[in-house]
Amino acid sequence: MDNLVPPAQSHSIVSPPSSPNSKTTCPSSHVGHSPPSSPSPTCSPTLSYSPHSSLDHNFSRLYLSHDDDHIHSHIHPSHQPSSSSSPSAPSSPSCSPRSGPHHLEHSHIPKDPKEAFRWYMDLADQGNAQAQCHIGWCYEYGHGVDRDEKLAVEWFKKSADHGYAGAQCNLSTCYEHGKGVPRDETIAITWCRMAAEQGHPHAQRNLGYYYRYGKGVEKDLKQAAYWFGKAAEQGHVQAQLNLGWCHEHGEGVEKNQAKAVEWYLKAAEQGHPKAQCNMGICYEHGKGVKKDVQAGVKWYTVAAEQGYAPAQCSLGVCYENGRGIERNDKYAVDFYKKAAVQCYPQAQRNLGLCYEYGRGVERDLYQAFK
Repeated sequence: MDNLVPPAQSHSIVSPPSSPNSKTTCPSSHVGHSPPSSPSPTCSPTLSYSPHSSLDHNFSRLYLSHDDDHIHSHIHPSHQPSSSSSPSAPSSPSCSPRSGPHHLEHSHIPKDPKEAFRWYMDLADQGNAQAQCHIGWCYEYGHGVDRDEKLAVEWFKKSADHGYAGAQCNLSTCYEHGKGVPRDETIAITWCRMAAEQGHPHAQRNLGYYYRYGKGVEKDLKQAAYWFGKAAEQGHVQAQLNLGWCHEHGEGVEKNQAKAVEWYLKAAEQGHPKAQCNMGICYEHGKGVKKDVQAGVKWYTVAAEQGYAPAQCSLGVCYENGRGIERNDKYAVDFYKKAAVQCYPQAQRNLGLCYEYGRGVERDLYQAFK
């Protein structure tokens, strides 16, 4: 499965050793107030001003986060929410109460992966659902034991049968992608709903995704927005971004640009580059917030420094046209290049025009049309 997070014992999410996710923290800001201060651009300090040019730029495009068409469950079994159900969501099979201690004491876990695995196994054999989920994760990523997806599923299933929401969410992901079990979207939905109805934010976000795209269920934008909202209220960053999109486009909820900005801002302040880029667009064009092109540039900069291609292209256009920042064709080219190497079409086109007309770079028709 994708990016499963080991069932940690503290209240902080722990990333798998094989795929650490560093998060850029952006300064706090509020709608109607000053955005984060602009970091200095990461390009050549040599300044060269060229005549004004007007290059195409997709300013109005906003981005719905759906993990590039993959379901990701980020499991934190020490967070076991209380059971709650959607009034309009179909019921799911009930689970027996979870057995064993509720939490594992972080200070007791050995640091050596093999020792830790044995420690988890002792508790798992006693019926501790959280430890069972740990064992599943260890088998999934080969942490302290040989990797084995089938055994991972077996242990997730044991934990899930005890009603452990994190394991239920992981098991759903296994069935979604056919990891260790035959792919089955119906079973994936069943386990995902169980976890979501217990209040598990990652499962709630995933269930919203299923409804939004009609994967394993009939497409239902209202249900999608409902579950995105449940997860977003718990601080799930991707759900916050998705909920902003729903309000932006009136998908499953009443169209409300101001509410869209509120949710984009929450996700942006958690460091989500798509949300930060959306904030840039909203400020630049006065969508749901007072128009402030300089504020838009600052948000584009924050997202661009995380390597987000649309924000890099947007920032390039701002430098190229002197929008909210002093015009600088060389800086524009630098940001177009950063986005173009990620195969972002608009940046590639803009970079080609720069080479064609010698804007911020020496004229080169071969580079322009290759």
